[in-house]
Amino acid sequence: MKKILTLICVMFFAVSIQAQTAQNISTNYKQTCYWSKSSAAFTDCGDNKEYSSLFKINSDATMFYHTTNDIKSTYYVSKKNYLSNCDCYSYDVISDVGNKYTFIVDLEKNQLKIMSLNHSSTDDDYMILFKVKSNWKD
Repeated sequence: MKKILTLICVMFFAVSIQAQTAQNISTNYKQTCYWSKSSAAFTDCGDNKEYSSLFKINSDATMFYHTTNDIKSTYYVSKKNYLSNCDCYSYDVISDVGNKYTFIVDLEKNQLKIMSLNHSSTDDDYMILFKVKSNWKD
């Protein structure tokens, strides 16, 4: 009986550690699209350019860290939503310089989207679509 209780405690501890791990998402391509009023969708997408970067979501899903060859940025999560239509998550974030974005992490489609919306002119609304190369937890 003592062995069974010990085994249950070890399994519970392992599961709790796994539940509190950071999510890493590496990307290898990005494409920028702009909002079209006439079609009410993101269109006018530029080339799908090779672009390596790393997103890290902390274990509490309260912060994103984005690292590229040129810069490291931090984004603070103000709201997280599960989107059942795509089995993915949406995050309202504020960057370390005060800009507001919506991040959508869709690992089923190997995509991470950053949307900049609600500008005074919708001509300034855009989305950056990243292709996920790999994702893992640590």
